[in-house]
Amino acid sequence: MIVRDIPYTKYFKAYLKTNNKKIGDEIKMIDFIEWIQDKHKEFRKLKDIKDRPYSEAEQKEFNEFIRR
Repeated sequence: MIVRDIPYTKYFKAYLKTNNKKIGDEIKMIDFIEWIQDKHKEFRKLKDIKDRPYSEAEQKEFNEFIRR
């Protein structure tokens, strides 16, 4: 996939930013999928969140977490 100048989800935008991907760069979606899954696992372990969705506050915190 070639990164284009179109709206993307928060998660995907964070992936692009943290991996220094720019418009015109080629990426593999599997790399994004593995990255976001790893971020969820890391955040859930850090916050001791088991089998439940994030609360609104946790979701906001996760959104910040993936931008680092």
